[in-house]
Amino acid sequence: MKQVILKVTETLSYGREVKVEIPDEMTETELNNVLDAALRGEYMSDFIYILERKGLKLIGQVDEDMSSPDHAEIECDEYEFVEEEENHDES
Repeated sequence: MKQVILKVTETLSYGREVKVEIPDEMTETELNNVLDAALRGEYMSDFIYILERKGLKLIGQVDEDMSSPDHAEIECDEYEFVEEEENHDES
């Protein structure tokens, strides 16, 4: 039998709500700049850290549970055939 290596990408999405207080003098443009900076983080904890460093105050806890994504997507856009020699070595 032929063997093929499939390159699979699994993408999980989580919906979160984060309630924060912003300084009274903060404009919408400044808020958008803070959010742009926070979006550069890799994890929710990075996002929150940047918000707090920029003067926003977190109200309550943020759900960081990773066990139940809101959306999942699987993609398989690439594959490669395994050479015949490799097939026999693994048999």
